[in-house]
Amino acid sequence: MTFWLRFAAVLGALLATACTDQRVARTAQFHPAGQTALTETTVDPVDIRVGGEFYIPIYSHIYWGQSTMQTDLSATLSIRNVDPVNPLILLKIDYYDSRGSKIREYLDAPAELAHMATVDFMIERADSAGGSGANFIVEWGARGPIAEPVMESVMLGQIGTAGISFLSPGRPVKRIGDTE
Repeated sequence: MTFWLRFAAVLGALLATACTDQRVARTAQFHPAGQTALTETTVDPVDIRVGGEFYIPIYSHIYWGQSTMQTDLSATLSIRNVDPVNPLILLKIDYYDSRGSKIREYLDAPAELAHMATVDFMIERADSAGGSGANFIVEWGARGPIAEPVMESVMLGQIGTAGISFLSPGRPVKRIGDTE
């Protein structure tokens, strides 16, 4: 019996190590479908000819009724490479709170998102560290002309028996080179 317990523990550790994406910070929470969307990139930063930075608002909670009444929300950051041919290189995905303090970094190193692929990062409803003015800053790049990516957040919550949901589009705040 002891042999099988040790065997199972070693096998579990090996599987966990094999399935871990080292480029994504350990604090990153993915939607299960997007967990394997990012791959290691071999691009040298000097080869990046096109790029930019997006600001994406996130609402960890919203106020309603009176200023003392709030509802916590879950949020999903969706990053979509809408180019039909070229990979998108994600250089930085950082999460900030309402005061502008960085809460966490979601990438340990640059990663590629394949053409027409999507990756989603989740902020759980119980994670209210960001506040009502939380946001992501996403820095991206490409080796050459590429369609500008789409980045948006989706917030979900509940007030009483009513469900609420809304989108918040990302806004480009910096561009380098020409997109298609």
